[in-house]
Amino acid sequence: MNINKLNKDIDSFAYWNVPRVDLSSCLAEERENAFRRAYRPGFPSGYRQRLLNTSGVGYVFVGKNRGNRGNTEELANFHGSIQSADYRLAAAAYGTATWGAFMTDISDEVNSNSREVKLRTENVETLMKHLKDVGIPNTVTLIALGKDVYTILEANKGLIPGKIVRIPHYSRINIGKYPHWDAHKVHELLQKMP
Repeated sequence: MNINKLNKDIDSFAYWNVPRVDLSSCLAEERENAFRRAYRPGFPSGYRQRLLNTSGVGYVFVGKNRGNRGNTEELANFHGSIQSADYRLAAAAYGTATWGAFMTDISDEVNSNSREVKLRTENVETLMKHLKDVGIPNTVTLIALGKDVYTILEANKGLIPGKIVRIPHYSRINIGKYPHWDAHKVHELLQKMP
């Protein structure tokens, strides 16, 4: 992996602070609450050394775009304020093969109202070029965070040699919507990743 090619504004990795409790017997909601209590904004410094030793990436979480209140520190996308509910994704990914996955947004547009962000084929082309530049194999599984990202990836699957899967977005605005975030179901989906 060529970490010098990372886009400091939209790239990160699926590492968060891990709660200091036994998570093995926790129900999914308890695990999510434990990650919420342990959550600290910003990329956890304890994982930086692991990035230098990354020999291969099998999964890429693909979000839509960065919100206006995103953390501007390096690798801090997907590690914003606790209101962003990133801890939900942390709890779902922990203990699965997706823990430590590469993370990026398909659009570099900054807008907290993601409905205003329009995705096009060019976004997919730029994403695939960026993954190649960073040194991520083209056989990775792209994990779309939400319907909009999944739809544009599927519409352009001829540009994507690897697999495309979808999970609901972890945002708290997805409560009550279909498909809404369900800590147990999302954790199960990530456990079953190919």
